[in-house]
Amino acid sequence: MKDKKYVIFLVALIALYVVSEMRKSGQVNWSSTYHEEHKIPFGAFAMHDLMSDMFDQAPPKSEYKTLYELAVEDSTMGNPLIIADGVAMDNNDFNALMRHIDLGGTALISARNIQGPLADSLGFIVRMEDAELAYDFRAIQEALSGELEETITLNLTDNETKEFSYSTIATTSYFSQIEKENFDVLAVNATNSPVLISYKGMKGSLYVSTIPLVFTNYFILGEETSQFAAAMLSLFPEDELVVHNEYYQLGRREVQSPLRVILSNPSLKWAFFILLFTVFIFMFFESKRRQRIIPLITPLKNMSVEFVETLGRLYYRQKDHRKLAVKRVQYWKDYVRVHFNLKTDHFGDRFNTDLSSKSGQPLKSIEALMELVKRIEEGAVISEDELIKLEKGLNGFYGIE
Repeated sequence: MKDKKYVIFLVALIALYVVSEMRKSGQVNWSSTYHEEHKIPFGAFAMHDLMSDMFDQAPPKSEYKTLYELAVEDSTMGNPLIIADGVAMDNNDFNALMRHIDLGGTALISARNIQGPLADSLGFIVRMEDAELAYDFRAIQEALSGELEETITLNLTDNETKEFSYSTIATTSYFSQIEKENFDVLAVNATNSPVLISYKGMKGSLYVSTIPLVFTNYFILGEETSQFAAAMLSLFPEDELVVHNEYYQLGRREVQSPLRVILSNPSLKWAFFILLFTVFIFMFFESKRRQRIIPLITPLKNMSVEFVETLGRLYYRQKDHRKLAVKRVQYWKDYVRVHFNLKTDHFGDRFNTDLSSKSGQPLKSIEALMELVKRIEEGAVISEDELIKLEKGLNGFYGIE
C-alpha cells in the first residue's frame, strides 16, 4: 500500500511538470538577449543574417571579451558593434575603444542605458522613460499589439531625411544632454530628442544609439521596421570586418560542458532534477525493503551418542555389565518416547506392535529386544554375551550395522 502512494506521488509530480511545460510552450520569451543564435523576439539571429548579406566580403562574427582584452591580445578587434540593455565600460575598455577610433576604425554602440567613462568623457547623458516597457513582459505585449506610434527621423546626409515608425517600446531611451561640439545628431525621436549621434575621432567614427531593440528579430523581420537598423549598420565600411561584441550584454561565454548545457535549459534542468529525485526515492525505499544478510550460525552438534559411547566404554572397562546395560536401556527408552511418542512405563504386546509399526522394525526383532529389556529391568545378572546381544539388538533397532 505504501509503495502505491509513492508511485502515485511520482506520477503526479511528472504530470505537473508536463502540464507546466505545455503551458510554457505557448508563452513567448520577451527577454532581450541580442544574441546571434537566439530566435526569440529580442534575439539577434535575423540581424546576423542581414549583416552577412551586407558585408559579404568580410562576414561578421561575435566576440565575448572586453575591448581591452581584444586589444591586449593583439587579435583582430574589427569594427565593434555593441548592442546591450546597458553599457558601463571601465577606463581600460574606453581607452581601447578610443584608440581604435583614432586609428581610423568605426564603432557602433546601441544601449538603453550608458554610464561610466564613455558617457562622462564624451559628454552625454542617456535618459530612460517608461521603464516598465523594457522589463515588464505584459506591458511589452500590450505595447507591441498596438499601432506604431513613435516616429524616428534619420538624417544621414544633409540632403536626405528618412522617417521610420516604431512602437514606443523601442524608443524608451534618448539623449537628454550632449556636448554639441563633440557630436553630430543623426536621428531624433518624435519629441526631437536625439537617439543616434556620431563622434568624429582623429581618423575614424563612433556612433552611439539609445534604441538597441531595432536590431532584434522582432523589428528586423518587420517590413516597416527593418530599414532603420539596416541604415545604421550601413555606417560601417563594407570591406571591413564587423565584430558583434556580446560581452557587454551576456558576459563571457563559458565552456559548455554537458551538465552546464542541461542546467542552462529550464526544461532539461527540471527533467534532470526529477530524475535525481526519482533515483533517490528508489534507492531509499529499495534499501529499506531489501532483507539484511542473515549470519550463518552453525548449529550445536548433538553429542549425546558420543557421550553414551564414552560412558559405555567406561562401564565396559569396569566389567560392570549390568550398569552398562541399564544405561543403554534408559537411553533407548528415552529415544522411543521422543521419536515414536510411546510410553515406556509398561511393556506388552500392544507396545511391541505399536513400536514395530512406528519404527518399521520386524515384530520378531522387537519381541526379542523386549525380552532382553525386561530381563535387565527385573534385576537379573547380565553376562558379557547378553550385553553384546543387547548391543546388537539396539544397533539393529537404530539401523546401525
